[in-house]
Amino acid sequence: MTGLPPCRMSALHMGNHASSGAMPDNNPALPGNKRKFIIALGMIAILMAGIMHTTTHADTPQLIDRQAGKYLGNLSANPYDPNSTSNPYGQYGSKYSPDSINNPHGKYGSPYSNDSATNPYATNPPAIVDPQR
Repeated sequence: MTGLPPCRMSALHMGNHASSGAMPDNNPALPGNKRKFIIALGMIAILMAGIMHTTTHADTPQLIDRQAGKYLGNLSANPYDPNSTSNPYGQYGSKYSPDSINNPHGKYGSPYSNDSATNPYATNPPAIVDPQR
């Protein structure tokens, strides 16, 4: 290598070190324990995402009008489920939807309606039904 011009030799020298991983970079590797901790956190996050994925697809209790048999949505806290009573933009969770228990002016959400979930004296409040039965 001594026969090469100095600039070419330094470029070749740098290239060998960069490809072997011996060249230090701007982000030094984490010490062993921190790296293991971050890897463990990543694995836990992946596992939790898998658990959350399966629980969001599990059957949730449903609300049904007892007399008419009309479906009134899934009784769940999931605001992303399109049929959830907790989805503020969905048919069964919107405070403006006539089919929502969250509509204070609607049949199923008014504190004065006999069909309402929010009227403690209602004679026909929505029934909570287990969809697996």
